[in-house]
Amino acid sequence: MDSVIPGTMIADRYRLVRPLGAGSSATVWEASDTALDRTVAVKLLHGSALADPTERERLRREARALARLAHPRITVVFDYLEQRQPDGTAQPVLVTELLHGTTLSDRLLSGPLPTAEAVAVCAQLADALRSAHDAGIVHRDVKPGNVMLTASGAKLLDFGIAQTAWDSNLTGNMAIGTPACMAPEQLTGHGAVPASDMYALGCVLHWCLTGMPPFESRDVTQVAHAHLYAPAPPLNVVGLSPGIVDLYTRCMAKDAAQRPNAAEVYARLSQIPLPPAAQRTLLMPAFDVPTQLTSLPPRHDATAVRPDRQSRTRLLAGALVIAAVAAGVTAMALELSKSNGSNGTPPPTTSSSTAPGSASSSPTPSPSPSESPTLGDPAGDPIGYLEAMRGQIDGFIAQGQDTIDPNTGRDIQNSLGDLEQAIADARSHGGGNSKWRDVRQKINDVTQKISDATDNNMISQDAANQLTSELQALSNALPGSSNN
Repeated sequence: MDSVIPGTMIADRYRLVRPLGAGSSATVWEASDTALDRTVAVKLLHGSALADPTERERLRREARALARLAHPRITVVFDYLEQRQPDGTAQPVLVTELLHGTTLSDRLLSGPLPTAEAVAVCAQLADALRSAHDAGIVHRDVKPGNVMLTASGAKLLDFGIAQTAWDSNLTGNMAIGTPACMAPEQLTGHGAVPASDMYALGCVLHWCLTGMPPFESRDVTQVAHAHLYAPAPPLNVVGLSPGIVDLYTRCMAKDAAQRPNAAEVYARLSQIPLPPAAQRTLLMPAFDVPTQLTSLPPRHDATAVRPDRQSRTRLLAGALVIAAVAAGVTAMALELSKSNGSNGTPPPTTSSSTAPGSASSSPTPSPSPSESPTLGDPAGDPIGYLEAMRGQIDGFIAQGQDTIDPNTGRDIQNSLGDLEQAIADARSHGGGNSKWRDVRQKINDVTQKISDATDNNMISQDAANQLTSELQALSNALPGSSNN
């Protein structure tokens, strides 16, 4: 499969369209799923990795890790197969949802994010990590290059080196990860734990707020020395909340036991007051380093350590990050609203710090299907309206199987994400009648999906009626509707 070209068929089902990007061992392709008539992403090994049993096992593990997770901030796996090669080896093929957006690393080439945007993105990543850690999975490579900013928010990508407690070690005494965001215990070959991901998230938070990683140098050894010995550099951002500074400092603790867990980081970042406008828009050797810390050069080269690829279009990056953050902030505002009725007053810490799926002695009650929160204006802010629906489905999932099957709920949420992208595309192309017809067709497709799920007893009739009614309200509010 190393000579694959556009048009190549995989397993008589997936037709490769174009390569989207390549790493050291694999290429991700846009592909057409001819069986289900949808566009997907297909990850294939290339080069020497094709003959490397370790790389093949790594891709298998990525598929298994993603299959254990059902979360709107984590890429959805659709299929995994092993295609027999002429030499008798079985080459793994990973098929996932195709995301539309730009990586956080590309966005950061244009400079730091505004505080509200940085907080929203990192809160969403903490939410994704909470789900992974609850499933016993450590990502081990959280960095801007593995974060996609989409119209529906941030998505955590690439579980290629993720590891569970029961996985065998594929690297022996070697350290694996990205030096710019590696925790001390990873750099010294002691292995990664959930707290290692939180150290990396602290690095990402610094990067988002300042436009650069906490430690940088052209010399990887100097970066490693700094992670091991140097204090976390301060967040020199005007007007930054003390709560964010404290959380960042704790994430960057050298001792893994002193770092907060993902659930706490998500809860704390979700409670940070945001400006009203934001709410409205809305394999190397392990290091054995000397105790003498080598001084780092001036902090001016933001791409010194494993630089990410250059942005193909910075205008698109800027536009999409605004959409991503608006969606994320809308979702957080909705969670606060659902906990307190419609008065917009933030809930007490004891109730708002717990999201669906996390443990708490006093969880916030979820709304029943018949008690729909106000979703906003489908005409003035259709993307925010859809994001609110996604949050509403989280509430249904929290109520249990009698209201909605979790996998069915996540599938509907992903369909709503596709609908958000279709609306964004219609707007960016001037909103012609054909574009809005396509949007309405997608609304019909989601409505049919809900109807099918109801027939299969995967969603209650009350919840289905509520979602269907909201989708109809959205369709009626779109440009060109007979109701306008």
